[in-house]
Amino acid sequence: RGSIEPALEVDEETGSGEIEVGTDGGRTEATDDEPVKVGYGWVAVSAGDSLKHASPLVEKGHKGALPWHKSNNAAEVVAITDCLERQPRGVHIRAHIDSMYVITGIKKQPGNMRRVVRSSCRAEWGRLRKAVKGRVGTFEARHVRSHPLDMEGEDLGWEVLDGPQKLNNVADTLAEMGKEGGATPEFDFPIGELDHALFDHGKRVDGDPKKFMQRRMRGQWKTARAEKVKEGDLLKIIRT
Repeated sequence: RGSIEPALEVDEETGSGEIEVGTDGGRTEATDDEPVKVGYGWVAVSAGDSLKHASPLVEKGHKGALPWHKSNNAAEVVAITDCLERQPRGVHIRAHIDSMYVITGIKKQPGNMRRVVRSSCRAEWGRLRKAVKGRVGTFEARHVRSHPLDMEGEDLGWEVLDGPQKLNNVADTLAEMGKEGGATPEFDFPIGELDHALFDHGKRVDGDPKKFMQRRMRGQWKTARAEKVKEGDLLKIIRT
């Protein structure tokens, strides 16, 4: 997977220290001229770094491409997971993430909200949980607003952005660059789906395959019933 230079405040022998990271993932849908592109990126710096210029951060950051069937949410999860997997186990990490999907899936939520979020992209969430569980240092995830605008609706300049926004800006650039990697299709099978996976029109179905099939069958039944009503073959609709 390659490597990056360790953050300046990380002790290479003990693997301790504190770093700030920015992560991002994205997906561009297919057009007449371009195929689907999915990529992710992240950058790690020493805590308290001044972040004067963007170019050095882009050069030391990491980027990658994902197969075309991966969703934007999957790319967001892979970005933070890949970052965690590459850091020393003892380093303390504060991650700045613009995806509320990822934030919701990481932090405790009322009811079963977090479980519902994690029910999609299960392979990616399983990999992230494993990466977090194996850490000795602390891991904190914070939400950052991406692409902040000024009063006139224009993007804020680099000098105006705060630290987390700068890291997110760089991660977004890296994710866009990562999309050009052209990854070939690979299918990750989460626990419980080692033998079987469900595909619909060439795309792998995330979440519960049984529930997906139930929704699909209900949809087909409603369509067929509507056609019969239109043709006058059905005199009364019984609501269920």
